[in-house]
Amino acid sequence: MRISYLFILALLLVVACQSEQQQQQKAIAALESSLEQTPDAAKAEELFNLYAAYRKQYPDDAAKNAAYLQKETAIRLRLGQAYEAGSAYLALLEQNTDALKDKDDALFQSALDTLRKKVFNETTNRIDPQAAADFIELTEGYALVRTESALTPDLLFQGSDVAGAIRDYEKALAFLAKINTDYPDYKRAPQALFMRAFTLDAELKRYNEAKILYQEFLKKYPNDELAESAQFSLKNLGKSEEEIVQGFIEKQNND
Repeated sequence: MRISYLFILALLLVVACQSEQQQQQKAIAALESSLEQTPDAAKAEELFNLYAAYRKQYPDDAAKNAAYLQKETAIRLRLGQAYEAGSAYLALLEQNTDALKDKDDALFQSALDTLRKKVFNETTNRIDPQAAADFIELTEGYALVRTESALTPDLLFQGSDVAGAIRDYEKALAFLAKINTDYPDYKRAPQALFMRAFTLDAELKRYNEAKILYQEFLKKYPNDELAESAQFSLKNLGKSEEEIVQGFIEKQNND
């Protein structure tokens, strides 16, 4: 009799928990439907809070949590919240990478495209440091999780460009080096290697390191369109602009 009582009690607890979970799902669904009919930032934030609460209370419901994160990414994009959309997508990646498709990556790419436009303001000709930092953070996060994605080397190259724009040359070099190490067959791998050498040369004045990379570039890609530039840079490594011009004039006179 005691066993039957405990069994019934456990069954009632399970039913109660399921009922509560279903009620939360219904509340989320109702708010999603309302938001589709009447877009509203405050209502969207309320929905995001419900998503977060559901993830916290039911972490084992991977399918629902993944679906909610996908929806949050899309909604935040519509609201113009590019960084938050990207962050939601990274959370989705960490939770359920195998279930994702290329179309899901397109959501993340849209978030980065929006951020990139904010980084370089063509109207004011100024750089937004916060947008740049957000772009770099999301790029780095994606590259850590989606190592096999065809999008990753492209994003690393874009990330190096943004990092260079805000003079974070160490981060730019790290992105470019990751391309050469992990994605040697990437179409822009030669350009990544050249840019590493050029950054060390022109921006950081670390000529010995630049020399090694210029030489590596010429050995690996002797017929690349940047080979002539690499040879010129190697020949004039460490020289001032005046010295380079003077050397050019002397060469012309001797010829």
